[in-house]
Amino acid sequence: MPCVVFRNSKAVERANNELLKYEQISRIEHFKRSSGGQYKRFTPRRNYINNHDIVNVEKSKYAFPVSIVKQIKNETCMGWTAFAAKMKDGRYFGFGTASGTEFFQMPENYCVEDIDTIINNSYVLKKGELRSYAQLDDYNDSVCYRECPFFECYIDDL
Repeated sequence: MPCVVFRNSKAVERANNELLKYEQISRIEHFKRSSGGQYKRFTPRRNYINNHDIVNVEKSKYAFPVSIVKQIKNETCMGWTAFAAKMKDGRYFGFGTASGTEFFQMPENYCVEDIDTIINNSYVLKKGELRSYAQLDDYNDSVCYRECPFFECYIDDL
């Protein structure tokens, strides 16, 4: 699996306990599921993996560094975030996401370590020219590398 986010399952358990307290205080029943009041709201049942099932863990080539992710701000339009990445060699590439900023496709012959700066609410034309969202007339003239799907893996002893 090229894109996995590891999370501590104890944090989910604490969140579920907080939901239980909230439900008891406010008597909100819609949080309950039919399985005897178990709170599995934050994690699907099959999102757990045993430590012994993991052979090795490597950094994903699609994972943006935290310093880059922190630069991605503001939705460009409702439900869509577009941004450009200026590479260390001066070239620009356009990226876009309707959901997460954890993992992205990368241009050929580039890796996430080549990213220098993020320019929010921007697109890159097929010719490599940078355009702000307000300046873009035709989205068909732009190239956009999209977010990659990922799996959240919950481990007890993380």
